[in-house]
Amino acid sequence: MMHPEDDHSDSFPSLFIGKTYSYLEVTDSTNDRLKELVRMGKSIEGTVISAGFQTNGRGQRGAVWESGNSENILLSLLLNPGFVHIEDQFIISQVVAIAIRRCIQDTIPSADVKIKWPNDILVNEKKIAGVLIENILDGSIIKHCIIGVGINVNQEDILITATSVKKENGKMYNRSTIEKQLFPEIEKSYLTLKAGNKQDIKNEYLKNMYSINEERKFEDLNNGRIFNGIIKGVSNSGSLLITTDDNNQLEFQLKEIRFL
Repeated sequence: MMHPEDDHSDSFPSLFIGKTYSYLEVTDSTNDRLKELVRMGKSIEGTVISAGFQTNGRGQRGAVWESGNSENILLSLLLNPGFVHIEDQFIISQVVAIAIRRCIQDTIPSADVKIKWPNDILVNEKKIAGVLIENILDGSIIKHCIIGVGINVNQEDILITATSVKKENGKMYNRSTIEKQLFPEIEKSYLTLKAGNKQDIKNEYLKNMYSINEERKFEDLNNGRIFNGIIKGVSNSGSLLITTDDNNQLEFQLKEIRFL
């Protein structure tokens, strides 16, 4: 059953994100619960559903998002970006990614925090956070945007390719404290976009993008080919732009490329 958390309801230093906040000890998926509220007309922009544990948490590429019970941040928030057309939807992903990156950088000042395309957050080349965005459309307009966020906070039993705030800093953290830092950052980026400053969002994303302008090895998942290339950026639609050794310009969508 959903219930507001007393230490959240009025304490976020935020104009609207998180002002309507519900916490679930256990749920299947915070994204699914928020979509249900949207369908029922019982949510406003900025609504957040947070959970201690998810039985059916999801990540990008259909992956399962695994998290220890009450160890990490697992939440979904609602934006209503009716000013964004479907062909520009990747800008929402950039808004959220740069906000999470800022929050983690502030929490772990000494860390090297980067955004791995499309919207994973890495600390010292290990994954600490991920995002899953699901849009509800009205024609070519994004009427509702359900943004699922997972941040590894206190979990230590974790994949070798991942990390957590505790593993990096060596101490336990209050998850709600990090949430209180995260929401204003998302709101700041979102309002920057809403004011029409898309280029500021794109510039910050590219400035903090993992492996940009560095040569590295990739696998083309369309044909299994291994090749060397340099990430040059992302397109407006969110495709990854890579220049190969022989100066070919390649463009990849999610599920078409793998970093090696």
